[in-house]
Amino acid sequence: MRLPGPGRMFLLLCILAIYPSIVLGDYAPSFLGTLGGEESWATDVNNSGAIVGCSTDASGRQRAFLWTADGGMIDLGTLGGENAAATGINDAGEIVGWSETADGARHAFLRTSEQEMVDLGVLPGDTASESFAVADIVVGASVGYGSRTRAFFWSVDTNLVELAPLFQGGDTWAFGVNTANVIVGAAVDPSGSRRAVLWGADGKVRDLVASSETTGAAYGINEAGIVVGESRNTSNLSHAFCWTESLGMRRLPDPTRLDSARALSVNNSNQIVGYALGRNKRAVVWGVSRDLVKRFSARVVVLPMPRGMVESEAVAINDAGLIVGYCRGDDGRKRAVVWRLAKKDKSRLSMALTGGLFIPVSSKTRNEFTSAWFRVAVQPFKPARQTRPYLTIDSAVYRLDGPTRARLYEITFGVERGLDPGRVAQHYLAVRAGPYYGALENGTTGASQRKWGLNVNASYGLIFLRSLYAEARYDYFSPLGGYDFSGISLTVGLRLFDLPR
Repeated sequence: MRLPGPGRMFLLLCILAIYPSIVLGDYAPSFLGTLGGEESWATDVNNSGAIVGCSTDASGRQRAFLWTADGGMIDLGTLGGENAAATGINDAGEIVGWSETADGARHAFLRTSEQEMVDLGVLPGDTASESFAVADIVVGASVGYGSRTRAFFWSVDTNLVELAPLFQGGDTWAFGVNTANVIVGAAVDPSGSRRAVLWGADGKVRDLVASSETTGAAYGINEAGIVVGESRNTSNLSHAFCWTESLGMRRLPDPTRLDSARALSVNNSNQIVGYALGRNKRAVVWGVSRDLVKRFSARVVVLPMPRGMVESEAVAINDAGLIVGYCRGDDGRKRAVVWRLAKKDKSRLSMALTGGLFIPVSSKTRNEFTSAWFRVAVQPFKPARQTRPYLTIDSAVYRLDGPTRARLYEITFGVERGLDPGRVAQHYLAVRAGPYYGALENGTTGASQRKWGLNVNASYGLIFLRSLYAEARYDYFSPLGGYDFSGISLTVGLRLFDLPR
């Protein structure tokens, strides 16, 4: 089998786009609500599905919340002040964040599993603090008026302990921690640029940035010690990264049409979430190869947004793949969102009628068959394509008329994958192969020829309003009667009826 050059290229591109090295699945977003106010955003989720974050209440105050499937969203209270925010939760149900005190100061807090909110205080000489993450210890940052910001960890045995700076006198932040007490964050170098750093369990600090020309910060770490974050190049464009002890810092792929990205959280299946910046901020999830000792591979999916939303950010992901963050609407307000893995599609399968123009790529075939080239098909139709690959079937009739008439009947099987749905249409790609039955009849002599052959096709399509679709398709047909019937078809389709379950 030898496909024409353009056909080989189109088929290869479709196969590469459909085949994922890491399967991420389909995600469906839903809102968590608020504490009576107009805005909310989620910041972390544990492996029990408990979600924490921040919401405004009916009085406009900013309040820390805990959301559970059984209890919904509840206000966690404060350290005596008006405002608070929750930023992290561990599998024991311990929650960290910051809260205003009765005198208006901002202090880091730990809400214990016994539901007691503990004031973690500040480092000596400082006036404010925030805690960002919790595992077996709490990590965060402390600051004073006119003084530098200092990363800390807190434990029951030690209380607040300052972490070693990367550069003497430079600011530091601790953003993430795992149960091995390995901490990640950022440190400011003498030039004023931030560097991604890691503090080992022994307290020693390391610079994770491979090049002195690149700056950034580390935001998350999993139990295997895989670190994620953001690095910036000399053009000041940010790129999401993944760091491992054996491979060092590796750039994560940027989604199509987006030119800047940040990774914020990684789970123990090496799934990473964050956001990418283009025209609008969009929440994304990366899947990274399980074996990160010798090999690195990754793919990225842009997460869908509920209707009416214009930007989104994914902040955390648990080991079950539950993702939390927020979406922002046209009114500029944030809404806390959870993205859940979509349940298996149980919608009815539909049938669709398609028809369109078929154009052979061979000039000999076009010259012989001059009066009518078209393709008609009745085929299964899915109103919403899944973003993970799934099996598909296609059957069609191709008609070419002229001095000689040709009829091609194909039935092919393959793989189809939906791409990121837009506001108006959803894109999809498909690659299929199977047998075809061809019949040639010479209108002058009456001679005829019939033969079975091979059809391989690749298509790109758009679905509109869950009932209409348009498709561009390339078909390879093995030769029949000395003619090459490979060609391009442009078709439109209409959803006809649903099949019974």
